[in-house]
Amino acid sequence: MWSAAKKFYDYLITFPERLYPFSEIGNNKEKITGDKAYKFLAEKNKRLYNDAYSLQSPKLLLWRQVFHIVGSTIFVLIADQMFRHLSFFNGFAFLVLVSVSLAVQEFYLQSKYYDQNLQKSVIDFTTWMLPILLYIVL
Repeated sequence: MWSAAKKFYDYLITFPERLYPFSEIGNNKEKITGDKAYKFLAEKNKRLYNDAYSLQSPKLLLWRQVFHIVGSTIFVLIADQMFRHLSFFNGFAFLVLVSVSLAVQEFYLQSKYYDQNLQKSVIDFTTWMLPILLYIVL
């Protein structure tokens, strides 16, 4: 059970890598694309900045944030349908569950299993929460 859940979690967090649309010039001056380009740039950032998603190299950071906003927007659309067709309580409980799950993911799971630093956790959590907070406020 847990290995299936971990495989699914790994699949979700590597989704941006598989859809990476930019190309890079590799060490041998060859053009690389897709997930190979993503991995090449992440390794390059780790060597240069000691972090794959450093603020000094925002390309990968911004790419991943796009997926966080899209994912969060999907959660907001689900909650909106719950508010409209079920009840206020169901929609509210869903948004609370999503928010707590995202906090656990960003501040515990990502740091423990993927060595994510606190700065990246705060950026990711903020990006996840923006569409949710905009939905609540507006």
